[in-house]
Amino acid sequence: ICREGHKGHYCASCKDGYSMDPFQVCKKCTATVVDSVLTVVAVVLVLVLVLGLNYFLKKKFGREGKGKAVLKRCKNGIKIMFA
Repeated sequence: ICREGHKGHYCASCKDGYSMDPFQVCKKCTATVVDSVLTVVAVVLVLVLVLGLNYFLKKKFGREGKGKAVLKRCKNGIKIMFA
């Protein structure tokens, strides 16, 4: 009676080899090495961008005064993006 990939009471959980998407639909897992590599590359790129921006702002504005205010705003913006 459950949809393909669903099981359990009210068909609310996924069978092995399936994962639930944000719309509560179980879809067949398609994780590959390419997906894992792309995820790692994306995380590394974000880290490099954040550290590079931090370095650039410190070098351009210095650690005190205007540079400190700019860094604080950037850090707050990043915290909001990932909250």
